[in-house]
Amino acid sequence: MHRISYDAGPCRGELHKAILNALNYEIREMCRRLGFSRQEIYEVVVAGNSTMRDLFFNLDVQSIGQRPYKSMIEHEFLEGKRQTTALGEEARHLRVYVNPEAKVYGMPLVASHVGADTAADLVAIDIEAQREVVMLVDVGTNTEVVVGHAGRMLTASCPAGPAFEGGLIKYGMPGSDGAIESIRRTNGRFEYRTIEGGNPQGICGSGLIDLLAELRRHGQMTPKGVFANKTYETPVVPEYGITFSREDASNLAQAKAANYCGQFIVMRQFGIGPEDIT
Repeated sequence: MHRISYDAGPCRGELHKAILNALNYEIREMCRRLGFSRQEIYEVVVAGNSTMRDLFFNLDVQSIGQRPYKSMIEHEFLEGKRQTTALGEEARHLRVYVNPEAKVYGMPLVASHVGADTAADLVAIDIEAQREVVMLVDVGTNTEVVVGHAGRMLTASCPAGPAFEGGLIKYGMPGSDGAIESIRRTNGRFEYRTIEGGNPQGICGSGLIDLLAELRRHGQMTPKGVFANKTYETPVVPEYGITFSREDASNLAQAKAANYCGQFIVMRQFGIGPEDIT
């Protein structure tokens, strides 16, 4: 919602430029690493949540922040003005640094806040080929949940907040270079792995999940998020000053609760329980 309101103000279009600059940087880096020219790229496929996808295509996203929380493109689709919620544009019009004749495709939206990233997830796991009941959970600020079986699918989006993306966590950070992505406790110390193997700068979502699990597994935290030694925070990587506090645990617990509620509601509507998920 912050991105939607930001794009409504005097900085309209700034987020579009930021996304485009980031994408063009990654394209240049990919070409450099793999040794080919950007002129050799003739198709680009973009997947993102409803807001980010439409921001990339420089569309007005205000309707996504208002009931019934649907993209302008989805409204047009439901009104019969277009045949799909997928988008297509020439690269030169978007200023994507690939072959000027290239086509940029935006994957279709599912519904409301369940966007093209979820569509990409479903393709990635080939959900139609799954014979058992499958649950897909795309954890984020808005977590998407999909349950599918025998050609039937139900989905929901739940506002979980930014904790699992490093927000509201003192030493939290996105999954970028230097982020602790996995943690194990061995011989009274936390052993960790960082993205790209550099010095730790903070802890990203997967690392935070590991950290909670290790604290519980080793009896250092109660189910209510209280440290066993009654302190306010515990050192994680003391040599770099990285700690984890009760407030951090509380924010993660709230995010987890939102995720669980979304999963429970979809399962209930689908007519299954957790034991049915394979």
